[in-house]
Amino acid sequence: MLFKNVITVLVLLAAVEAHYYYKPKKTDATCNAVADVIFVYDTSGSIGTPTNQANFDAMKEFMINIVNEFDPVGATGTQFAALCFSVVPKPHFYLNDNNNDADPKQATKDDIQAFSTAPNSRTAIGDALKELSTSFLTPAKGIGRNCAQCFVIVITDGEQNEGTADPVEEANKLRQDKDCIVYVVSIGQANSVQLENIAGGQANVFSVDKFNELNNLVKGLVQAACSNSACVAFPDKNGGHGNHHNGGNRILIPVPMPIMIPADYPVNRNQKNDLKDLISLIKGTKYGYGYGNKFKPSV
Repeated sequence: MLFKNVITVLVLLAAVEAHYYYKPKKTDATCNAVADVIFVYDTSGSIGTPTNQANFDAMKEFMINIVNEFDPVGATGTQFAALCFSVVPKPHFYLNDNNNDADPKQATKDDIQAFSTAPNSRTAIGDALKELSTSFLTPAKGIGRNCAQCFVIVITDGEQNEGTADPVEEANKLRQDKDCIVYVVSIGQANSVQLENIAGGQANVFSVDKFNELNNLVKGLVQAACSNSACVAFPDKNGGHGNHHNGGNRILIPVPMPIMIPADYPVNRNQKNDLKDLISLIKGTKYGYGYGNKFKPSV
């Protein structure tokens, strides 16, 4: 009897810890993946000029809305980077540039909002992807975190008509050498064989006819990235603002399924499942909760 009571108390204590320590943070964001997302976006003359920025502004809003769908943003969750291309690729910011900011998500959105339309010329997609492989995606610039999946999002309204590097070959190198998943956001080029090959298949192409329709793609693109991520990151004790380097807790949880968390996800569903998840964990059948399926101690 005494042994049974001790076991009951231990189970209840563990359930409380599972509920309060491992429960996902309920925010307006929908994806808590550990990921590296790189925007590779077109600034050729057809997209915008300093005197005609409507299409370009729509593209910036689209990128900002994607950032809004992830939480946390920064060293403990999803990192973002951006590089634009016309004739010559131009890096804007690297994956780890905003990690030391008080609010990495807001800093990332501010960086995107500051993008200018220049340079405006032709379209060298291959050279931009080659830049990613050779000098942009390096450990010193934030790539290579444990369990972080790399996603390259190419945004363009045309096929390559400039440059020396083959865009399909360079996309294949990103897949093979950097383990990146390449998505192509295509505006007005729905049936492009070249863009489909850059993406590695039609499933990774997201198409609209006009720039003002880009926001219709946000949910589907985020769902695809979230579903293809190997780990989730729950916010740390400091609220998930990238303070792991200052000693905050970082929790990486391998997941074998999509990890989208709707903003209206009912709290009571988590509460009902806490004990069931805990029992499964004790039995050794639950894939989750910290490192090696063991409870992560507080630090």
